[in-house]
Amino acid sequence: MRCVQLQIPLAEAQVNIVQRMLERFGRLLEPEEIKTRRRLPTPAALRRRLDTVEPPSPEEGFSAVDSIPFVRRPNIAYREMGLLLGVDGVLHRSKSGAACPRDADDVEILPGRFRDAAALGGPWLHLFFVSNQSGIAAGSVTRETVDAIMRRSADLLKLPVTEIVYCPHPAEPSACWCHKPLLAWRSTSCTATGLPENTWLWSATAPAMRNSRQH
Repeated sequence: MRCVQLQIPLAEAQVNIVQRMLERFGRLLEPEEIKTRRRLPTPAALRRRLDTVEPPSPEEGFSAVDSIPFVRRPNIAYREMGLLLGVDGVLHRSKSGAACPRDADDVEILPGRFRDAAALGGPWLHLFFVSNQSGIAAGSVTRETVDAIMRRSADLLKLPVTEIVYCPHPAEPSACWCHKPLLAWRSTSCTATGLPENTWLWSATAPAMRNSRQH
């Protein structure tokens, strides 16, 4: 008896789960909704599963073990390109010296970002603002305030932002699928514009643009 093992990296498994969720529900489910679905793991649970899986071996009675790497087929429908822009510490900061702007009037664009923004125009590139906003879950900020802060930054930079998306859930434990960088998959318009195949993330942890599919 031969054993065929499909090898799939964690990042690709995450993409598969999120894409199937979008196909079935049209959105990412909330943490409480995920709990009610036994076959839908959280990001933390998926990581634990992959970390604890024991690879098959001939000692188990197999005549041979064939490992096949997972390869994603390019979707020819994805023709556009996108840039996911981290906001806090990348585009703006707080005038008052807080960790992040407290409201729209507290927004200050970082030095050099007006020049950078001028190079990001054009119909060929879809721009998304992405952010983790755990303060919403903690009750220290409202969604309305976060929306106003994001819109203020877009207006100051004169950027044609396709959509503003953020994770409103606690940073820990990892129970949602919208926490950055997984936030890249929250927007259903990302799929519509082809971003799963041609998307770059520019975040505070990686000042240089990087392919979001690799992180």
